Amino acid sequence: MITKEQALEFIYDLSQKTEIMLDVSCGEMQFNRICDGDYSYTSFANESTLEATVTKCIKEHMDAIMNYVDKIPVDVDMLEAGQTYKVHIQEDWEHRIFTDKFYNYDEDSGVIKFKNNKPCTKYDIREIYKVNEHANM
Repeated sequence: MITKEQALEFIYDLSQKTEIMLDVSCGEMQFNRICDGDYSYTSFANESTLEATVTKCIKEHMDAIMNYVDKIPVDVDMLEAGQTYKVHIQEDWEHRIFTDKFYNYDEDSGVIKFKNNKPCTKYDIREIYKVNEHANM
């Protein structure tokens, strides 16, 4: 699951580009208002937490969100082979931050591989963001 800080940063970034309706008490998030009370994208999470609500919205509407923001927080189960991610890893006391293409994830061993960095486990990842390679930065 994404962190609370990632969720807040994501909501802020998205709110700079489109209108958002967020009701964490029922796990509802909507964005891209088309008229009074109607939004193009709606999702409902099973949990009533900020993190679950934002994660569910990202999972369901990733393609649309890529049009609005350049950096999208993701969870390990959302990784796509060949996509570029900005990763913050903490192994014991050592921190590494890098941007690299995801190669694969072995669920049995929990090992995640990137193209140009040494493998890690999902427990080593502190934060991970999908990077929009086509955005004008």
